[in-house]
Amino acid sequence: MKQLAIATSLVCTGFVVGCGNATEPTSKRTQPPTVAPVAAEEKPAASQPANTAATDAELRARRFTLHYRFKVKDLKPVDDAEQNLVRVWLPSASASDEQDVRRLAATAPGEVSESTDAQFGNRILFFETTIPETGQFSVDVPYEVTRREVLRGSLRATTPVTEKLDDSKREFFLRADAMVPTTGKPLKLLDMVDLLQDKFARARQLYDIVDNHVAYKKEGTGWGRGD
Repeated sequence: MKQLAIATSLVCTGFVVGCGNATEPTSKRTQPPTVAPVAAEEKPAASQPANTAATDAELRARRFTLHYRFKVKDLKPVDDAEQNLVRVWLPSASASDEQDVRRLAATAPGEVSESTDAQFGNRILFFETTIPETGQFSVDVPYEVTRREVLRGSLRATTPVTEKLDDSKREFFLRADAMVPTTGKPLKLLDMVDLLQDKFARARQLYDIVDNHVAYKKEGTGWGRGD
């Protein structure tokens, strides 16, 4: 048995809490959730990965249970029944070519339901409950996960594409927004970079350029918006 360190890409480490009559997530945040991996034994995957450039013998897979845990606290009960409610939204882990994900029974003070964002297809979990006298409660959402190895250099142009973008989706995902400009200084800085021709190598090159210029710091105001 081996202890397995889980990448945070499995689930988004964030959730949103709302109280009273609010029907949309608010900006109030509580104690960050804990993503807690458990011991896992390496086993062969039941399904075949999309990574066809490697043989079955070369690819490895791991199965494990991941617990997405957090605590909501510092709530204040009130006499008004309509106001004495807390609503919680949290992300749901997603499957991909590299991993299979199955959500197990959750431990929460209310029934957990799942919905899908129509625009991006993201899955979101939700529940509501009355505010307990203690002013706090805990949540645990376990997942059964199978992670498949992706070998360096195996994702080439010959790899089957599982999803294709039509022109409208391509335009939508490549559009500029307030957080991601597509003109100005960022592009001018690239004039000084000799971009690689291979699209996979170029993608990694651009990723490394951005990664070398950013830092995660909770300083000032405005952080926590994906910027």
